[in-house]
Amino acid sequence: MAPQNDEERPLLRSDDDPEVDSQYSRTTQKVQFDDDDEENPRAWSGRKKIVNVAIIALMAILSPLASSMFTPGISQIAKDLNTSEQSVIATTTGFVIMLGFGPLFMAPLSETFGRRMLYIWGFSIFTIFVPETLDLKILPE
Repeated sequence: MAPQNDEERPLLRSDDDPEVDSQYSRTTQKVQFDDDDEENPRAWSGRKKIVNVAIIALMAILSPLASSMFTPGISQIAKDLNTSEQSVIATTTGFVIMLGFGPLFMAPLSETFGRRMLYIWGFSIFTIFVPETLDLKILPE
């Protein structure tokens, strides 16, 4: 049998039988790592721990901040884009609603494909669309 990569190797082990890793098992399961496992967060260097926490904290604060930071300028944004204030507010509302619904779709996908893959795809799509948005000439020249 070919060795499994990190995404395929199960971390959950049954207390009763280490060979049983069924998601339908009614026994208690806990995450276990080998002593030399690079994926064990307790074995990470202090720098790697700080970088991981900083990235996740930054991502957690940017989404709510992005939905509220331009609220004082809604009338100016509507004027500059030749649209109504209601349209600007509706766009913000849609963004906040998707902040709530996004995890409903992403959680099952992260369980299936792993969080790393979803982060890579999500940031790649974001990186592709940001230059397209800036090309719409909404920024002053």
